[in-house]
Amino acid sequence: TDHFSSTAPTPTAPMPSAAPGPTAAVHLKHVFLGASLTEMTDPAANVFHVDKSTFLRTLEGTAPIIALLRPQRWGKSIWLQMVSAYYDVANKHKPVVTIPSGNTPRAHSFSILKFDLAEVARAL
Repeated sequence: TDHFSSTAPTPTAPMPSAAPGPTAAVHLKHVFLGASLTEMTDPAANVFHVDKSTFLRTLEGTAPIIALLRPQRWGKSIWLQMVSAYYDVANKHKPVVTIPSGNTPRAHSFSILKFDLAEVARAL
């Protein structure tokens, strides 16, 4: 099953109608800023996220070194968490991320080391 996928809207807040007459309530999920992959994929969180797992197949066909040059709040951290969960050999028997069209041969075949450089900066 695809554990990292987009979900349909659910009730939270009404939105105004452009047409005169009774206002129809349209209910949307929250957008989670700064959330981890685990927090975003929890069904109880009731949040909206976009499934980017199909790009993992494209990632394997690109250059061996990739630079993620995007502004703040553009999903770089969550993308790296998804890549880490997909390729981590520790998730081989209980996948966190799968590709809807089928996993690539490199899925769950790497040992992943995680470094938080923010902690290093705070220690200085």
